[in-house]
Amino acid sequence: MELISKCNRLLFSRGRLLKTLLIMKLTIIIILSLTLSSYANVLAQKVNLNENNASLKAIFKKIKKQTNYTFVFTESEVNKTDKVSVHVANASVEDALKACFEKLT
Repeated sequence: MELISKCNRLLFSRGRLLKTLLIMKLTIIIILSLTLSSYANVLAQKVNLNENNASLKAIFKKIKKQTNYTFVFTESEVNKTDKVSVHVANASVEDALKACFEKLT
């Protein structure tokens, strides 16, 4: 009888431990997903560009001023490109750059 009592206590404490670990895992997953979601919202900055016949260098400066993103480029290559006209409102940085580069090809 004593052996059964000890086994029951061991199983009860083990079940309690497993339940606690499960709760901890779920809490970590929820916190991690909320953190990553808020981080993604910070990175999804919007850009407004209304440029006519502007160089890529000028457009990069405008985007940097609005988003604080830095562009690395070769000055001679950027100077070789034609002037572009871009009109985007509340666009992501990626969409604004696509609009710039699609007019160059």
